Amino acid sequence: MTKVSGSAAISAAFNFIGPGWRAAWAILLLYGVCSFALQIWLAAVTDVAAAITTPAALAANSGKLWQGLPLGLMAMAASTATYGALYRAGLGQADENGPGGLQWKAAEWRILGAVVLLVAMVALPISALFVAIFGSMAASVKSSPAAAIAMAGWLGLLFLILAPLVIWVSVRISPYLAATVDQKRIVVFGAWDLTRGAFWPIFGALIVVGIASALVVGFGQIVGLTIRATEGAIADPTPNQMVLPALVQAAAAILILPAKVGLMAYVYRAVRPATPAVEEVFA
Repeated sequence: MTKVSGSAAISAAFNFIGPGWRAAWAILLLYGVCSFALQIWLAAVTDVAAAITTPAALAANSGKLWQGLPLGLMAMAASTATYGALYRAGLGQADENGPGGLQWKAAEWRILGAVVLLVAMVALPISALFVAIFGSMAASVKSSPAAAIAMAGWLGLLFLILAPLVIWVSVRISPYLAATVDQKRIVVFGAWDLTRGAFWPIFGALIVVGIASALVVGFGQIVGLTIRATEGAIADPTPNQMVLPALVQAAAAILILPAKVGLMAYVYRAVRPATPAVEEVFA
């Protein structure tokens, strides 16, 4: 098993931006369009939600709210296909991609299944726990402010316990999508054994690539806010005023996406048994 090098993983992530775009340019653009449309719809829903104050208003606007379901499904499908195309390219299987990465094959179903399984097993229980705690806090505030303060203290302690645990588990299973594509089966916690002894280099590389991604996406958001400010639409933008900002933000998000996939593809290729030379994909 090859040891993971943090510096090599970071280099591989950014070196994969070019190859990733060449292999999946069409599906990346489609994903960007879906993300852009979803942002515009969310701006419209914000306006609609503000007007819903009675059951009659909800009934009158329910059609607009349901219009977001097809958009959400399209964005989810485009996202899944994008990850499928990029992971194939990162794992040396780009010849299995459709033109420009446009395809929906068995790997995409497995990716979707792996994500749903992870959300169901980890994200939903944790979210439900925090919702229950916040609900208890809200009830405590009404009955006793002192009890609410005590509850807040316990919530802070729970966060301090859970946050490192969630980070640790997330890093250990981080190559799960790469493993799912390569092994042609749904892999979630099966990725755990692959990363034994490699937590810190993977964690460090994730931090660096995450900061770079946040800077790129954040730049897009700053540009978007600047555009909205020039139109006097900072606080309450209309869908029309969101067009250019949403376009910039969607473009920034898909620009850096191959780096995230490149990092995980490199990590997986480094830790899986009997792997070919990792450098050939990321040269």
